[in-house]
Amino acid sequence: MLKAWLGKVADPDQRDRLKGWLDDFFPRAFELALQKPNVVDTTKAGTLYNGLSHLVDVDSKRDFCCKLARGFGANMDEDTMAEFMAEMSRALGEAELQELPATMAAAGGMTDSGLVLVEQVNQTLRTIQPWVESGEPFILVGPEGCGKATLLQHAFSQQKSTSLAVINCSAQTS
Repeated sequence: MLKAWLGKVADPDQRDRLKGWLDDFFPRAFELALQKPNVVDTTKAGTLYNGLSHLVDVDSKRDFCCKLARGFGANMDEDTMAEFMAEMSRALGEAELQELPATMAAAGGMTDSGLVLVEQVNQTLRTIQPWVESGEPFILVGPEGCGKATLLQHAFSQQKSTSLAVINCSAQTS
């Protein structure tokens, strides 16, 4: 799976850097991630792809470690993720990796758009933040009225020179 993912990296220099970091850090980080409980049940492959999906525009070893940890930790609750980040820091020999995206505030706070920042919302923001920052496409799915548009408006409002177009789809959309 790693080889197939790496083969999709277009820039050969970036691919070589990523290969080195994957060889050096990925097995230990993956092992640590699999030992942690997840809020949402997932498979080993799901955890693996979650980690890889955050490795966009990696420009340094530290950036690689932070993004990999954020990807692996996306399904963990906040306390478990903080513990995981600290373990990753020690295991990978990196300074403190914990960094909260700018879109998050203290749990229980409310944004100007009316988004209540409970743990589950912060967890979703942690998951989508790298994709929002890098412009990677993604789909957010959920029942009508659950707050998808509000969540996206909040995440994108934190980005400079970015606008958001919301397209509402249903079973009748063709």
